[in-house]
Amino acid sequence: METKILIWGTGKEFWELYNVLMMNEELGNFKILGYVSRETGGKRFAGKELFHPDELVGGIWFDYIIIATSAYYKEIVSYGTSKLGIDRNKFIHGKVLKLPCFNWKKYIRMYRDPISIISETCLGGVFPIRLAFLSAPRL
Repeated sequence: METKILIWGTGKEFWELYNVLMMNEELGNFKILGYVSRETGGKRFAGKELFHPDELVGGIWFDYIIIATSAYYKEIVSYGTSKLGIDRNKFIHGKVLKLPCFNWKKYIRMYRDPISIISETCLGGVFPIRLAFLSAPRL
């Protein structure tokens, strides 16, 4: 089943993500249904339909909303959950797409699974790599 997404935000940060978004759509990772913006000037944007946030209530079926603005991320999520009734888990911060070697399918698989261990002191794989390096035979 194809993942259907909306992109919320059409400003500078959207254009920074544009190529990554188009590449992921071309690879078949997801289908962009359209863009969401409070701007109401025009029904099309970057080749897709432009929606006002209020149009999302009951009118469009989607899997996720990628938020393409860091400055208003919290406000958009708050508005979407409280005023529009959208599930919090449908919002994804667009900055994850900027991660090196980002893989949409792996990310979504991890995003959907509940986290069992949370640690603020996670070494992110540094410790096992260091152990492997230290235990390697020296020439």
